[in-house]
Amino acid sequence: MDYINYVKQSPVQGLTGLWGGTQGALQAGAGGGPILYAGGRALCSTYGSPGTISYWSLDTTSNAGNFGTIPNNMSNNNGAFCGSDASRAVWGGGPSENAMAYVTTTSTGNAATFGSLTRVRYAPAGCSNGTRGLLGGGYPPDTNTIDYVTVATAGAASHFGNRTEARHGIDAISGGVRGIFANGQDPHSDTIDYVTIDTTGDASNFGDTTAARTHGTGTNSDPGAGQNRGVFVAGYSGVDNHCDYITCSTTGNATDWGELANSHSYRCGAGTNGLRGYCAGGEGAGTNAISYMTIDTTGSSTDAGNLVSSGASQGTSGIPA
Repeated sequence: MDYINYVKQSPVQGLTGLWGGTQGALQAGAGGGPILYAGGRALCSTYGSPGTISYWSLDTTSNAGNFGTIPNNMSNNNGAFCGSDASRAVWGGGPSENAMAYVTTTSTGNAATFGSLTRVRYAPAGCSNGTRGLLGGGYPPDTNTIDYVTVATAGAASHFGNRTEARHGIDAISGGVRGIFANGQDPHSDTIDYVTIDTTGDASNFGDTTAARTHGTGTNSDPGAGQNRGVFVAGYSGVDNHCDYITCSTTGNATDWGELANSHSYRCGAGTNGLRGYCAGGEGAGTNAISYMTIDTTGSSTDAGNLVSSGASQGTSGIPA
């Protein structure tokens, strides 16, 4: 994706998962395909009663400000983002939770009711192409089902199809056309599978990550600019701050990306402006740190500012006013 200054009124790209982050918003072009990200406003919700939503500009390394609040069940380590577009971000799931909530990313304020998922989803993961948001996996019991919503239209989710395995604590990224899921438990998994977001149907095998892990997150670069890389970030395992990358438009096993600058551990949030990805918060480390990475390189992330609060988080990005 091209790195576009956030004040430009350009569309942004699709969301990724929970401890899968949400990616920015990717808006559909006239022919129905993805177009470029706008640089953007990062959003990251952190567990609390209610949960706190932090926001900041992805063009800077400043500390985050307070955006608003989100209900406790969706803010904690068991909910997920399930979609974002150029103006809206949607959360869903949580402990004993099938509800969804949304915010308008161009302003600030508390989350409002969006609708209901097809079932309770503890620890799912979500991704989006900027029009449609997907939310897959979860517990109890472990499920392989995937729901979808139209991000711009509040209402109940519909059944999309099934993953190749039933897990919770999974990661998700968006390749613009594809929604890609990976990892999870129980038991811990290194499986990657994918769907085509604009259709419905069951997932196909993609490959494997470099290590089985759970409760990680994901981010990706801009498919509209041909950069099309996805990064699976952190997760509970023996390599908690480790990152893997894939080329979203192909299939195959993931490759080592490098390590995070901060100890985000697991249940952290992520997002992107197309060039720069971020990872923020994290339950295992109990941190409020924000780390940045240049997605289409490999190596290490850079320490940046801090969230408003620390702990289990979910992240996305969107266009600011």
